Amino acid sequence: MRLLSANVVPDSGTPLDGYRRVVQGGPGLPDDSILERVTLGAAPDPNAVRERRQAEAEASVDAGRMLESVLAFFELTLETGETMPGLGEAVQSIPDADVRRFREVMSQPPSTREIASAMAPALVELRTAAGRHAHVLMSFEAGARRALGGAQEARALLLEVIEANPFFTGAYKDLGDLCAADSDLAAAWLCWDAARNIAPGHKLLNDVSALEEMLATEHPEFF
Repeated sequence: MRLLSANVVPDSGTPLDGYRRVVQGGPGLPDDSILERVTLGAAPDPNAVRERRQAEAEASVDAGRMLESVLAFFELTLETGETMPGLGEAVQSIPDADVRRFREVMSQPPSTREIASAMAPALVELRTAAGRHAHVLMSFEAGARRALGGAQEARALLLEVIEANPFFTGAYKDLGDLCAADSDLAAAWLCWDAARNIAPGHKLLNDVSALEEMLATEHPEFF
């Protein structure tokens, strides 16, 4: 449970000039420097992120790397929550073999062991075609690995995703969920707060907000 006092410095009369807040994670979490940058720094401008992903997608199309192009837009959604209009229809209509394979693999969530068992290796096989956006596939693979009981494998994949893109909101959310499942709520809130600093309105974080509201209602003494 996150306590409000953890974020409030009491007025003790002691001068704090020259000091700054630091963020420390721990084993199984991103490097402290990444957590501090993401949690305490300014979030990337969504418009700039969109323009960058669009430019990357166009460059990939020009080079004939269609899956890489598609994943640029998936990365945009997982970063900012913005979905490019017509993306679903475009993915359905692209005749590229790798895009078709990706579409087949992602047609169902890894809700059963059978689906997850087929999804994980297929996503690994597609990494080469994914090029500079292979880490987006890793974020999906992490969900499949977790469904198969491989929490540590999922955690390792999410850390790779964050290393590739420190502002990948979805990876922080999923990593926080893994921490919560291990009853490490302090680590979970570190990850969730990082995600909310990047994209506070992201729909992936709705359940985190709901949890926080529930805790504030049922345990107001801590908030």
